[in-house]
Amino acid sequence: MKKKRFLPAFIFFMAFALSLPVLGGCAAPIIGAATDERSFGDHFNDTQIEAAVKRAVVSAQKSKILDINVYSFYGDVYLIGEADQGLTDKAMEAARSVDGVRSITTYFFPPGTMTSADLLTEAKINEKLLFASGITSSQVQVDVWGGHAVLLGILSSPGEIEKVLNVVKEVPEVKKVKSYLRLRPNAV
Repeated sequence: MKKKRFLPAFIFFMAFALSLPVLGGCAAPIIGAATDERSFGDHFNDTQIEAAVKRAVVSAQKSKILDINVYSFYGDVYLIGEADQGLTDKAMEAARSVDGVRSITTYFFPPGTMTSADLLTEAKINEKLLFASGITSSQVQVDVWGGHAVLLGILSSPGEIEKVLNVVKEVPEVKKVKSYLRLRPNAV
């Protein structure tokens, strides 16, 4: 008799446990959108633009490897990464071809700039932002190339931007900070 109760409970538990990775993957964009200063529609449009620009850049360079990170905020696209002049021109041209792109800003480094130490520095910055008070760290994108921290995102106040910059500048491995942090429209 007890075996009959055990089997349905076991099946339910296993189904729930196996669905967690799927549910977690679905929740990430929703949580990101919920903490973003942009409206859900603006966030959705920017995500679509980022994906289209990435496809266009990969297609233009005839390679599956992309050493350029693509970000979009209100249709303003940022291309950050490693690229020689030929790839820089192709990436700009590819980004211009995408509907919804209002402007393009680039910040490129010579190929070979990024090191494994940069990945550790990026993780350290993200950790410090996560635990800093008064900062919604999920709104800040951090890239590190050759010790140069590049910050992007939409924040709610000038004070929050200043706090982010101060936290990043305190990381000893950071040589230089380039900020593309901006306020949401109509922010105080």
